[in-house]
Amino acid sequence: MQDKTGQQLIDELFAADERPPRKLMEEIIAQSKEAVPLLVDVVRDESLQFFEAKGGGWAPIHAMRLLGEIGAEEGIEALLGLLGQESDYLYEETPVALAMIGPLAVRPLMDFARDRTNELYARINACHALTYLVARYPEQREAVVSFLREELGGDGEGAPDYYAFIVAYLCDLVAEKARADIERAFERGIVSTEVITLDDVAEDMASGEDWMLQQARGSFLDKYR
Repeated sequence: MQDKTGQQLIDELFAADERPPRKLMEEIIAQSKEAVPLLVDVVRDESLQFFEAKGGGWAPIHAMRLLGEIGAEEGIEALLGLLGQESDYLYEETPVALAMIGPLAVRPLMDFARDRTNELYARINACHALTYLVARYPEQREAVVSFLREELGGDGEGAPDYYAFIVAYLCDLVAEKARADIERAFERGIVSTEVITLDDVAEDMASGEDWMLQQARGSFLDKYR
């Protein structure tokens, strides 16, 4: 039997709505050269995120996961565009997908987080992606921790939540060498204490790596049967 084309596989993905079989996901990954541009198109089309859209709003979620599994450098820019989406699946899982792509995503994520024209919580999510990336690629730890420390030394920009989440991510990574930077940020009053306090920092640092980082080491395919 002749192999299905990438477009045929993507059509099946749309038809499957919420629950495409794992076999279909694996077939798309095997056809990655042809499938990646099609998956990027799905991710870029915001109209597909709605329940009434083709695929019931699930196609961008599956496409995001697949781009992560494939490790598609070509998908980085499109995935960055999902970091601020209100959909729980997209907001929570896109950082993991970007982390799966690995070192090639580090610089784009840093540039995105630094760019104050991007939406605040999308920038926060970019920092979260970098944290996940360290869990999967430990050799990137020094670069990511250095970046987060540099950001924590910023001017405050009237965005205390941004700095609070950076503190939280440094705690997730148990970045003890950032402790002085964290304390200075609290002294400067740029950190939202509604998100995290110095007492939280002490507790989190003592408790070790955050358990949520484990999901960055797994596979999205485990969500499919």
